[in-house]
Amino acid sequence: KRYNIKEYKFLGPSGKLIIIPGGKLKSWCRDNNLNFGGMRAVWSKYARYNKGYTRFDNIDCHYRFISPEGELFLVGMGTLVSWSESHNLSSKSLDRVWRQKEPSHRGWRRG
Repeated sequence: KRYNIKEYKFLGPSGKLIIIPGGKLKSWCRDNNLNFGGMRAVWSKYARYNKGYTRFDNIDCHYRFISPEGELFLVGMGTLVSWSESHNLSSKSLDRVWRQKEPSHRGWRRG
């Protein structure tokens, strides 16, 4: 059965928005070493995330942080540790910012 999906929108582990044209999800998964079934489950909302990728419109599944420069970053719930390490931040401190126990961490604040 084919679905008429114009595009797939995922948030990658780095916080980058990924837009995949409709009908190209399987080849994109193959090119990026991802499991098609897992990504389809994320898209169909049977799974919240797969290898750090989340469905973009599922905002409840994302942390939202504002950088010291004022840029908004969406971070998947399952990727906070790896994302914070890649930005030289403490995941524990960012979690405290997200839970409003601290106002900021190195200039990063809740978005």
